[in-house]
Amino acid sequence: MFERSEFMIFQTNGVFLRVEKFELEVLSTFSKVESYS
Repeated sequence: MFERSEFMIFQTNGVFLRVEKFELEVLSTFSKVESYS
């Protein structure tokens, strides 16, 4: 049970990291587009 919850927390952290990276890419792309217009 403890190992399982620890794995789930690790999985959730991985999802958060992926979302954070995705948001950073979107923000940088958006700022590039904004500077072009």
